[in-house]
Amino acid sequence: VFDQYGVHYAIMTKKDRQAKLKKQYRFTCNCIACNENWQTYRHLDSFMNQEIDIETKERLRQVMQNFDSYYHNATVVTIDNYQQTLDDLNYMTIVLERIIKKPTSDFNDIVETRKRIWGLLGSRYQLLDQKYADLKVRS
Repeated sequence: VFDQYGVHYAIMTKKDRQAKLKKQYRFTCNCIACNENWQTYRHLDSFMNQEIDIETKERLRQVMQNFDSYYHNATVVTIDNYQQTLDDLNYMTIVLERIIKKPTSDFNDIVETRKRIWGLLGSRYQLLDQKYADLKVRS
């Protein structure tokens, strides 16, 4: 299922999610978050608190080095190079996906920042190719 039914593990407990889905859609969710009873966001730890060897933690720190800047820019709507930002956030997602045990606050923050940037891109006017911005059209 590639849909979001309005109940998200990061903000609702498993018990509440299951009850709402059962009442509204008449099914029991078997997603990984429900099966593993993931905690809500405010109870999640950073991946840095997981048992990961020092070299891997250092690699993860390097991968994440620009995240704070991207997060800040996404919250104040000043994304200069959005494609590079999205590429970096996608890379962070892939690396963390392969190394850490989910869920973590860091992983959620990356995903939410990506969603925020995509939302910003959908709510603005942008020329597809800036080199044609000053093009004069003959009448």
